[in-house]
Amino acid sequence: ADKMAKDPNNGEGWLLLAKTYSELRRYSEADSAYEKASPLVSLDVNALTDWADAHVMAKDRKWDAEGRKIVKRALAADPKHVKALALAGSEAFDRADYKQAIDFWKRMKAAAAVDSMDSKLADANIAEVNAMLSGKQPATSAETGVV
Repeated sequence: ADKMAKDPNNGEGWLLLAKTYSELRRYSEADSAYEKASPLVSLDVNALTDWADAHVMAKDRKWDAEGRKIVKRALAADPKHVKALALAGSEAFDRADYKQAIDFWKRMKAAAAVDSMDSKLADANIAEVNAMLSGKQPATSAETGVV
């Protein structure tokens, strides 16, 4: 952080600092570092999804216009990126757009490796929304896990 204060135009440095802060679960600082890196370097889909994740975590898991904008950029970069689809589903769920959330999670499942944790998470999220919409409880709370 001290080094970046002395060299604020080092986009790669801001990106590395953002990743470090995310690993330390210092999401507010990570969000700020990603924001500083963004105009200086081209962020790939992985950096964008990590930024969206850090941004939402920094906002107490609440989606806002900036978080939506970041995840849209990630999906534009790679419409089949599993984490981008998971986050997009989470954002749609947060807005109570359950149909769109299910659509994103179905796309996530299709993009994920068969029998992977991502595939199982997509199934659990879809099952939870369907159960919620039908007024039933999901099978068990351990099987659910809306992102």
